[in-house]
Amino acid sequence: MHQVKYFANVNASDNLRKIVMRLPDYLIQKWKSIVINIRERRRSPTIEDFSTFLRKQVKAEYDPDFGDMSLKPPKYDPRKGEARERHGINAAQRNDHSKALKC
Repeated sequence: MHQVKYFANVNASDNLRKIVMRLPDYLIQKWKSIVINIRERRRSPTIEDFSTFLRKQVKAEYDPDFGDMSLKPPKYDPRKGEARERHGINAAQRNDHSKALKC
């Protein structure tokens, strides 16, 4: 896109808005806060800004230690002493260790 100078069309506010509207609501809210920071630097958001934002969100979502955490309350019943089920790359390792350790 750089070579054919196509970014002017993609960076047009309406087109960037259409791209952002395809995101889940919680990511749209995060993007809005990024846009505020960009505008405070007296420039308009670009597709490159959006791409950087999206890459960081994906990295956070698939982080091996914290990617499986959600905004939902943990599935934990203190009466049963059961922790919520873990997901992610290292889930099996964490679950095996948690069974061996008791407080």
